Amino acid sequence: MKVVTFEIPNCVTKAVTNRRGHWAKHYAAGRNQREFGAGYSLKALVKHDLLHKARDKSTPLHLGFVRISPRRLDKGDNLESCFKHIRDGIFDTLQRNDGEKNLKFFHRQKKGEKNEHAVIVKIGVVGT
Repeated sequence: MKVVTFEIPNCVTKAVTNRRGHWAKHYAAGRNQREFGAGYSLKALVKHDLLHKARDKSTPLHLGFVRISPRRLDKGDNLESCFKHIRDGIFDTLQRNDGEKNLKFFHRQKKGEKNEHAVIVKIGVVGT
């Protein structure tokens, strides 16, 4: 299995389940995260010559997400939901559905310094 790792810097991730405020502000933040996920994943997969293999729907994928932020989120729904837009962007690039049976997801978090926000993404392409 080949693993592609990339970091999305300055990406503030918050729990989608607990958000407050005007919908337009949340929409804009989600759109930006989705674009970052699509762009960074495309660049990393092309660089490692894995884009076509990862787009094959019969290829199992392992996706790991690490949230780096000064404050921690609950490990339940909150941690998983904060990666929603990034994950959607990655699957836009892969032209796949994130509900397929041959996908495994891993969610972690790491305490960062003050004002340090980032997301580290690992995509494991099984069978390469």
